[in-house]
Amino acid sequence: MLCRFFSMQIVFSLAVTIALSGDARPQKRGYLNSESPAKLSSAHPLPTDVNKGTSRIDELLDELRRSPDDPITLNNLSVAYAAAGQLDKALEAALSSVEIDRASAVARVNLAAVYDRLGQTEQARAQAAVAAELDPNSARARGFLCELELVLGRASESAECYRKLIAAFSEQYDFQLKFSIALLKAGELSEARGILEGMRTTHEGDIRVMNTLANVYFRMKEYEKSAAVLKEAVELEPEEPRLRFNLGMSYISTKNRAAALSQYNLIKESSPELAGKLYRSLFQKYILDVKK
Repeated sequence: MLCRFFSMQIVFSLAVTIALSGDARPQKRGYLNSESPAKLSSAHPLPTDVNKGTSRIDELLDELRRSPDDPITLNNLSVAYAAAGQLDKALEAALSSVEIDRASAVARVNLAAVYDRLGQTEQARAQAAVAAELDPNSARARGFLCELELVLGRASESAECYRKLIAAFSEQYDFQLKFSIALLKAGELSEARGILEGMRTTHEGDIRVMNTLANVYFRMKEYEKSAAVLKEAVELEPEEPRLRFNLGMSYISTKNRAAALSQYNLIKESSPELAGKLYRSLFQKYILDVKK
């Protein structure tokens, strides 16, 4: 969802996925937790085909006919509809569940996730905020709120949100990474750099950390360091075109056009759009140099 570009067009999307890791076990009172708010994965395996998805929905509709005002069934029906891609029905069921049981943080997070899937990010953020107030001990609810702040372009608010979240849930690795992303987008480069360099030491080989750190170096105009980190990341994930695009952009900034062109050739078939952007950046840089 966050596929943003910085001033020199370096891709940032590997680092932000809006996919929180959460407890996939059923919550108290039988609510189905979302493995990831944005994906609405329920505690049960997601349907692998239409027939299985329809079967689960039919089961829940039968339960609802017996207990039409059961917020748990409505919430679980919303999860099933979302898993089947029926987002309008998922929203209707989630709203009904929340209207009946306004104190359920789990149902609020699921409602926020449906809004997010529908592209209604402000409504998603509002529901995530209510969920976080209802259950301050829910890392899922609070983490989703921080993430939605970032999606909405409120980088400073997101960074402050993550700062408080990490104070309460220091063991959550993904929160540390997303905190560094919020700091980066808020322009707090030195703090982001310190966090990411530490994470790179403790979580060697994590390409999300490496890609984000390369972004920090790039923003700080330390292009050689950016290229060096991305080169290592590409060696770990040679088929990932976004890493190769970023490496190509870093090479352009170090005036290594031959290396940048090599990255273009490696992604022009697998990712024509990124390849085109890299080629245009390479050509533009060449024209600017000629004019000098």
